[in-house]
Amino acid sequence: SGLTEKVLEKQLREGLKYVDADMMSSVSVAYEPVWAIGTGKTASAEQARDAIACLRGVLRGIFDTATAESAYILYGGSMNEKQGLEIISKYATLLGLNKKSGIELSETDPQVSDEQLVRTVIGQGTNNFAPIQIANYATTIANSGTVFDLSIMDKITDQNGDTVEEFDTKVKDTVELKNDKYWDFVHTGMYGAVYDEHATIFNSLKNVRIAGKTGTAQEDKTRPNHGLFISYGPYEDPEIAVTVVLPFAYTSSNACNVAKDVYQYYFGNDKEKASMEKSVEQAGSAATGTSD
Repeated sequence: SGLTEKVLEKQLREGLKYVDADMMSSVSVAYEPVWAIGTGKTASAEQARDAIACLRGVLRGIFDTATAESAYILYGGSMNEKQGLEIISKYATLLGLNKKSGIELSETDPQVSDEQLVRTVIGQGTNNFAPIQIANYATTIANSGTVFDLSIMDKITDQNGDTVEEFDTKVKDTVELKNDKYWDFVHTGMYGAVYDEHATIFNSLKNVRIAGKTGTAQEDKTRPNHGLFISYGPYEDPEIAVTVVLPFAYTSSNACNVAKDVYQYYFGNDKEKASMEKSVEQAGSAATGTSD
């Protein structure tokens, strides 16, 4: 309403008195309507959209259109579990997490969590995905929004070596965001998750810098936790995505160590690869009690 806009403008102008347009890239605007505070009432999706549009209109008056459209706005309104799960489902679908990856192998159907909102937003709840589906999700993040149909096939040839069929990369969908800065926020956060939280593991990678995110799934108190790590690299110009899922790994750091070895081998030189292959052979011999 007109009164709402007047109140918002007054509050925003006061709160942003010492903030200029350049500083807005690091500012978040949070709003919750008075009628929702402590009343148990919840806003509909339409009311949330209208409130955000109103806030952007006020910001346009304070700054300019570009700054208003790029501003990060968090709308409260006492969101309930049903609304929260609907929003998560919406973005999971946009990111391709509601479909199989497309590979030419048997693959379980993905499950986007549909209960326990708080657990769902941290990646638990009833979420259930095959590692290849999570890897495809990591690929979408890496390229800022392109969802691919994956394939393990390059081409099919006949007995004479002649190509019968070739398999091209297929784009399944494209995620369009109002502001591409959101991708930058995710990329920066995933880079920090690697080199701020797990620097002791990944600083040994000399040929490549990567981005990633760990995860730990607590399935049963009587068994160790599962360790997960999604990632892509190189950070600046991604070539591959690596997803590691280690059942009963105790900690996600063990999944990080596996991913580190994959990147080290993939981006290593011939000498480094030969050294890693020899180490694997020796470990295999030690495990089986055999030797050359």
